[in-house]
Amino acid sequence: AEIYRAAINLTVNNSVKKCPIHYDHNYEHKQILIYLNDCDKNSKTVILNENKKIIKKITPKKFKGVLFDCCHHYMVYPKKGYRVIAVYTFT
Repeated sequence: AEIYRAAINLTVNNSVKKCPIHYDHNYEHKQILIYLNDCDKNSKTVILNENKKIIKKITPKKFKGVLFDCCHHYMVYPKKGYRVIAVYTFT
């Protein structure tokens, strides 16, 4: 396995509903998200299919981990408090 990126993402209410739909890299990879705090339950991670249709909405919960392949996704910003996740991308 090769780790491409390991980061801690902190997000707060910034008057924007969600981040843009994106891939983390423009090449094949997998990623693990680990939620590091209990935050606004509506601050979900949303996984999309190749047609950019929602296939999964993940509700944050402290120490919950999620693994998925390279696919479009986005996150909803918290309306209150903050959201902290660890993100690892790898092969």
